[in-house]
Amino acid sequence: MLLEVLEAERNYDRRQVLRLLLLADDSEQEVRDYMFRGRLFLLQETSTAQVLGQLLLLGQRRRSAEIRSVSVLTEHQCRGFGQFLVRNVLLRLKTEGTTCVRLGTSTADIENIAFYQKLGFRCLRVERDAFTARRGYPIGLRSNGVLVRDKIWFEIHL
Repeated sequence: MLLEVLEAERNYDRRQVLRLLLLADDSEQEVRDYMFRGRLFLLQETSTAQVLGQLLLLGQRRRSAEIRSVSVLTEHQCRGFGQFLVRNVLLRLKTEGTTCVRLGTSTADIENIAFYQKLGFRCLRVERDAFTARRGYPIGLRSNGVLVRDKIWFEIHL
């Protein structure tokens, strides 16, 4: 399967990737708040143009950026597609002059923590009580049997 990463056009209807965005974030309220901002990158199967994944980049400033959302369709996970997507976007950002990229994930999401560390991201800090009902997260949300409360922030220098 041949893959390509494309940046979505400005007029791209981002509601088409809502399902993908919700794979990465358990708060529809939060997703609907940020989904129309920033740069959206789509992971596509080349021959069919089927969208298999997405990466949403927010907070891009002069030399830094924040990855807000990364996801791959469930049936295509654990095949290296997410790594391909993130590495491709990081390479693009580096060529554009970005030197630091940050992102956050739940401290309870062990798989995500390992995923980002394998890509070279380093732990920066912990934000306590980032996943609250006020922000649209379900009360009692758990990942790997651990209550989802705090966010761990990572960064990578390009």
